[in-house]
Amino acid sequence: MKFILNNLAIGSYEDALKPPSAITALLNVAKEKDIETTLLYHKVPIIDMQPIPPEQMKEAVEWIRDHIDRYSFGEAVEFVAKRKPDISILPVLIRTIEAAKSSIK
Repeated sequence: MKFILNNLAIGSYEDALKPPSAITALLNVAKEKDIETTLLYHKVPIIDMQPIPPEQMKEAVEWIRDHIDRYSFGEAVEFVAKRKPDISILPVLIRTIEAAKSSIK
């Protein structure tokens, strides 16, 4: 897992199966993978390499927002993108972000 904040890390499914002791919660966004854990856990079943429906983007962002220090939606997206530049930007991702952003309070 790669920590992008003191309290937020991004990792693979394999990382989530054996998370470091510093990890206290897991957000699983892989539709095809389930994780059994005693940690605080939430799943948003996103299909890899497909446009993310705004409702799923909103659900994931709100869960992260509720479990780490608050960032605005734009700050969170920009922060992650700068620290994980190899994330895939799909053609409709910007529209999904804008649609989700407008519905998050």
